[in-house]
Amino acid sequence: MIFKSTTNIDIPVKGVYQALINEANEDATFIDGITGEKLTLDKLSSDSKKLAAGLIDKAGFNRGDVLAIFSPNQVDYPTVIFGTIAAGGIVTFVDSKYTVDEVAYQLKDSGAKYIVIKYIFIWNEEIDEIKPYSFLKSEREVNPIEYSPEEAKSTTAYLSYSSGTTGKNKGVETTHSNIVTNLAQIGCNNDDVNSRASVVLMPNFEFDLPTFCKTIQDYKVNFVPIRQSYGATEYSFTHFVKYAENIPIESIGKPIPNVECKIISEKGKELGYNQEGELCVRGPNVMKGYLNNKEATDAYIDNEGWFHTGDIAKVDEFGNFYIVDRSKELIKYQGHQVSPTELESILNSHQSIDDAAVIGVYAEQEATECPAAYISLKQNVLESDQLKQEIKRYVEKRVSPYKRLSGGILFIDKIPKSSSGKILRKVLRNRIKKEHPFYRKKF
Repeated sequence: MIFKSTTNIDIPVKGVYQALINEANEDATFIDGITGEKLTLDKLSSDSKKLAAGLIDKAGFNRGDVLAIFSPNQVDYPTVIFGTIAAGGIVTFVDSKYTVDEVAYQLKDSGAKYIVIKYIFIWNEEIDEIKPYSFLKSEREVNPIEYSPEEAKSTTAYLSYSSGTTGKNKGVETTHSNIVTNLAQIGCNNDDVNSRASVVLMPNFEFDLPTFCKTIQDYKVNFVPIRQSYGATEYSFTHFVKYAENIPIESIGKPIPNVECKIISEKGKELGYNQEGELCVRGPNVMKGYLNNKEATDAYIDNEGWFHTGDIAKVDEFGNFYIVDRSKELIKYQGHQVSPTELESILNSHQSIDDAAVIGVYAEQEATECPAAYISLKQNVLESDQLKQEIKRYVEKRVSPYKRLSGGILFIDKIPKSSSGKILRKVLRNRIKKEHPFYRKKF
């Protein structure tokens, strides 16, 4: 059974710059919540065109080139994005908490020719090739590249990286049309933030309550919408939004406009109301594909255009959707996605470890999942708290802070696996609840 949006809207098929800058409200402003620095739409338009001219004139930037941004949130961020887009380029976003190895991987995989970096990440190194950001800005304003409807549908604008359950992170190619579509889909509700609003930016993705409250007070923020929603990088971030107050609290809401959804069994059969199965989505917001990875693209998007989310869901008779479980085993730590297989690969390279499995455990005090590891030691290696600490340090040296084993380490005789060799994470999740009901205190 295919479930369709209850509402369809007219969505312009055009380039990101054309849709978001040329047609936005002149009064819109970005405000740095920490410094108070402001960026009006007029200045964003002018600065992005000057940056585009500088990229072309001073850096030899060509249409289709990739520029990486390695920086936390700040008011210059939109200028770099739209300056790159105006020059006909592609933007790839590098997590500001990445390690050197993680940054290097994304830069190489994305094919980035240029990187705009926050000065605090240079580590006081003398690098001749680095130029100040102001160097790139030209005195002239370039005419932004415009796209026909067909070009908007096929041309990549953003290259974000999605943590996968296997292997390295994959580059998600999001087209101009994908982005414009999804913004129109989530902005069609008159009660929500739209192009007429001023936006206060916070520097980091993690939620800090005192700073959040101070920002609301200082800037007299009069609209703080909190919405339950569901989405992924692969479908331009959002596919379901919970708008109505009468929708059950555990529901992710209803599909956004202009999309289709279905729930299928393990054999691919379409299911009906209140039947649990894999959630599949289809619509103009679904990605173009994974960069240089046809095998992964074909594994997730079938020949009818359905994206297979890997999440187990159901829908009630009122059209409200619910996520029941994640067949994708990603751990979500404070807004970041952590791949268990990446951590398992590192753990299994330790000289004392025979096998390892990583799962997410919920830390009530922090209101987030934390990566925890079950470890099977090699013969003649003794379990000890000292060894746990050594293993934790071993991992910490090789990953970003949010990927550390903050959920702790537990020893186990043997990692439970299926006949095909797949880790039985559900068994481990059930086990850890019995072994450590207050695990944050016991690790």
